[in-house]
Amino acid sequence: MDIPVTSIRCPLHTIAHPRTGQRILCYECDFRNLYETLRATACRTPERTAAVDDRETVTWQQLCRRVDRVSAAMYDRYHVRPGDRVGLLMMNSIDFCTAFYAIVKLGAIAVVLNTKIAPPQLAWMLNDTGADLLFSDVDWVGKLRTALGETQVRRVIFGSGDTPALEGVACATMDALSSDGDAPVCRELFAPALIMYTSGTTGTPKGALISHFNVLQNVLSYADILRMDENECTVIGVPMFHITGLSCLMALFVYLGGKMVLMPKFHAGRCNELMRLHKATHIHAVPSIYTMLYDAQPDGQPIESLRCAVCGGGAIAADTIRRYCGRNPHIDFHCAYGMTETAGAGVLFPTHYFDVDKGGASGIVAPNTVLRVCDDQGRPVPNGVIGEICFGGSVVIDHYWGRRQGDGFRDGLLLSGDLGKIDDDGYVYVVDRKKDMINRSGEKIFSILVEKELYAMPEVDLCAVFPVRDERHGEVPAAVVTLRPGAELTPEAIRDFLMTRLAKYEVPQYIRIVDEIPLNPNNKMAKHQLRAYYEPLLLSETEKERF
Repeated sequence: MDIPVTSIRCPLHTIAHPRTGQRILCYECDFRNLYETLRATACRTPERTAAVDDRETVTWQQLCRRVDRVSAAMYDRYHVRPGDRVGLLMMNSIDFCTAFYAIVKLGAIAVVLNTKIAPPQLAWMLNDTGADLLFSDVDWVGKLRTALGETQVRRVIFGSGDTPALEGVACATMDALSSDGDAPVCRELFAPALIMYTSGTTGTPKGALISHFNVLQNVLSYADILRMDENECTVIGVPMFHITGLSCLMALFVYLGGKMVLMPKFHAGRCNELMRLHKATHIHAVPSIYTMLYDAQPDGQPIESLRCAVCGGGAIAADTIRRYCGRNPHIDFHCAYGMTETAGAGVLFPTHYFDVDKGGASGIVAPNTVLRVCDDQGRPVPNGVIGEICFGGSVVIDHYWGRRQGDGFRDGLLLSGDLGKIDDDGYVYVVDRKKDMINRSGEKIFSILVEKELYAMPEVDLCAVFPVRDERHGEVPAAVVTLRPGAELTPEAIRDFLMTRLAKYEVPQYIRIVDEIPLNPNNKMAKHQLRAYYEPLLLSETEKERF
């Protein structure tokens, strides 16, 4: 079903998408390039602090001038033109902001790369996009020496500092770039601004081709629903090479003119210190970060300035929200659900999580977004029935880089691969990844729902539930669990707890407490790898160890 538009402050209108011809509802917006939001903020509040990182602090005027200088050098010296792909391999920093906005100002496409990927993956992505120019931190010189020889990249611009040497590659630093002129602004609203690769846990990663329009519509929806303005301050601890950090935080705060405190590496204690020091009003993070932030407040003192907390990137237990808000009682906590392919937008809690009785929901659909829940044949299902979540509207990409238009879509809607449902009030519940659903003798078990119950145990730090083959039932659930520091827990105690909260068939038949659960470069659990590793071990256990 389509969710009706809720009351909003910003005007909406309907347009025909110039590429697909679809009629879409979107926020009215005067900007036609993400760079223009930076320039507008710099003109409006030139002397206000824009960003703080480990090295320096810059005002909005200073940041805009840096972007103009770097983009002019790219235009004159490197001959970067609209549609050219430029790699971006950087951690959270003012340099990252400068490079990104310099690239998109020209109408070039920023290929935003995860700094955690291995050299072969890096080379593959650079080759897939045909990038021949790369921005990088000096930290990744070793990785570049291994990867770049297999690519056509022959020019690298490093962030601030000394210029490393790379064989066969012309190297420079952003500080040294200069030009006598100014680069033109490419004002093509529907032109692609960035390519961001999906995690590719079950195959080759796909490059989501995200436009200026997509990101701007995400920014406007967040600003509208959360009622944000230029007085906001946030600490960005999630990587800006992910869609949340780039679109839901950096691009949002550039548009607002709020203050960004940038953490190149997340550390919970340091994040709490920075929020206190800079009087942060806002934070957006993934579920595990809220547990770490809570644990790093041993004195129990609230962060008085903090007013808004947003959580996306996975299911978060209600008990985790309750503990964090109990320690920081001024917060309105908002769950969110989106994808790289929706510029991070889609579903957002419009109120504080506990102001409505909608436990487990991710929120309601943003006004400029279409969400339908469909069966395997693509037919919409009734409210309350679980099906695949499909997205449409102004935040959704047209297609993936290098793939035919329509791949990953059905009837003009993006197939999310997530299973969920909508209730009669329009609240969306995400219950599992389609590929992670466990079928036990015809009974459908949603691993996310089992994981939510595991996270209700205060001793549990991380957990993953996945299927294991079974002669009698076809497959049964298994769980691996890591414990928080100092906690003690047995598989038997976990089973007893779950038996009081789940149907008997949903309780994992195998439970193993482990020291670590491996994550992929996007900090997600690759469950097919967990199954491949643990299934032979679990099946060899004795009946006494098996539940």
